[in-house]
Amino acid sequence: KLYINCLFRFKNNTITLWKFIVIFVIISREILGRCGIMLGNYEKRSFSGGETVWVGHYKNLTNVLHWHVECEIITVTEGNAQIKIGDQFFHAGKGDSFFCAGEELHYIISEPDSRVDIMIVDKSISTNIADKYTLLSPRLPASLPINDWFLRIENELLHKSAFIKKGRYSI
Repeated sequence: KLYINCLFRFKNNTITLWKFIVIFVIISREILGRCGIMLGNYEKRSFSGGETVWVGHYKNLTNVLHWHVECEIITVTEGNAQIKIGDQFFHAGKGDSFFCAGEELHYIISEPDSRVDIMIVDKSISTNIADKYTLLSPRLPASLPINDWFLRIENELLHKSAFIKKGRYSI
């Protein structure tokens, strides 16, 4: 009741519907969070150039709890980051990598002067594997050549030689 009374007293008893909705969503998330329920934003990806894999590099990345249908590989290349995937929290340092299955809630909060590389894999590629197998942990073994994968895929995307849909077929 206190929250609702405060809402309607905002700006001399006038409040726009939009402001009310925004405040309601914020309060709802806080209340649900205290009950152990977290709401995540849905991210819809668009691979405009026909790509089925996408790579990005982020300095000082911080994002909100979200999910998308694509799988994601997260690698900390500089500094440290806090990563949440599903119901697991990780403190990640340089060289740590993680796999986030499609439709899994996750977020990344990196420390100042950090860099996080992210690879998004379209569901058309990952479905056969991700639907059949589940990793015991999102943390990937350090022995995997993930940095090499990032470089190779970036090069292929640059030259549009692989992971590009052409017509109805993928190369």
